[in-house]
Amino acid sequence: MADSLVDMVLGAVNPDVVTKLAQGVGINPDQAQSVVNNAVPAMLGGLASSAMSADGAKKIADAVANQDPSVTDNPLAATGGSDLLGSLLGNDKVDQIAQAVAGSSGASANVVKSMMGTITPAMMGVMGQQDPSTWSSPTGIMNMLAGQKDAIAAALPAGMGNLLGMGGAAMGAAGGIAAAPRNAIPTGGFNAPSGNTGSGNTGSGGGIPSWVWAVLALIVLGGLYYYFTGNKQEAEMSAPAPAATETSQAAPAAPAAPAAPAAPAAPAAPAATMPAITKPAMPALPDVAGLTKQATDALDGVKATLGSVTDAASATAALPKLEAANAGLDKIDGLVTALPAAVKGPLVAAVAPTITEVNGMMDKASAIPGAGDVLKPALDTLKAKLSALSGS
Repeated sequence: MADSLVDMVLGAVNPDVVTKLAQGVGINPDQAQSVVNNAVPAMLGGLASSAMSADGAKKIADAVANQDPSVTDNPLAATGGSDLLGSLLGNDKVDQIAQAVAGSSGASANVVKSMMGTITPAMMGVMGQQDPSTWSSPTGIMNMLAGQKDAIAAALPAGMGNLLGMGGAAMGAAGGIAAAPRNAIPTGGFNAPSGNTGSGNTGSGGGIPSWVWAVLALIVLGGLYYYFTGNKQEAEMSAPAPAATETSQAAPAAPAAPAAPAAPAAPAAPAATMPAITKPAMPALPDVAGLTKQATDALDGVKATLGSVTDAASATAALPKLEAANAGLDKIDGLVTALPAAVKGPLVAAVAPTITEVNGMMDKASAIPGAGDVLKPALDTLKAKLSALSGS
């Protein structure tokens, strides 16, 4: 989006609206404008923080879907904004934001909360005016708000970034990952997952995703465990056996008969030897990072193909690509199924948000007149493969 959400919401809550708001709550217009200027980025920051959890992102997506976008034409006519904001952020967080905005604007916290309740429907309306892919799913909402982190942080009053989890380390983490699993999303700060840009969960900062480090750590720990436990077993098995000690005295020889020669001594028993222990070769570790990349690349290709479908003709052109994607996912499903549970979990979590997005795009393509019938066999097969890959 060309403009930031902060600017677009402030555009909807324009000076005329602010003047009427000021009259309604009994403060002067300049003070009311200060409240709006500080409250809008603070509220968006609170939403972005809440969107880092799957439940929070879903609540926001539902709120945007249920709000008439035309509310921005007359924000003062909307009702229920205070209750809605409390359900999205939690009443404690709303109170904290109101106190902080009150401190920077000079208005009372109750006045600020009342104005925030008026702003909330307009904020949902502005978000609903954007491309549906940015708000129609929890993943889309999460990515849209994470992508706004710099503009929101720049507009926040001094010191409020820490209150909203946008200061220091949280802001640095926003450039990297998640799903994770786009399917378990972390709370606090703008630690955004892969986004809906098809980058395979690499986040907006271009760094190495944290799930890759997690997978590599599991591989290294597994190798170390095998190495040390294997050495210990070898040392115990290859220790030399203690030498046998003589426990009996030879009996005194009987007087020899004059003509009888002495009996020859019995030969000594050969010393027992332990067989050499050969340490088994360490089994090859699975290339989990490479397999994760294969899966995300395949899913990105499916997203690009589905995004090109607009009618029956484009659906016919997309069909061979979807069939090829099904064949590729067959191989990936087989490799993932064979993985140990300890490393399979992080892989599934890493691709889960993209799978959710692909499922939404398949539903959308199926609803296009003329395209649904063409794509149905391939999409049914693809849905089954994605269900198997995600373990659902």
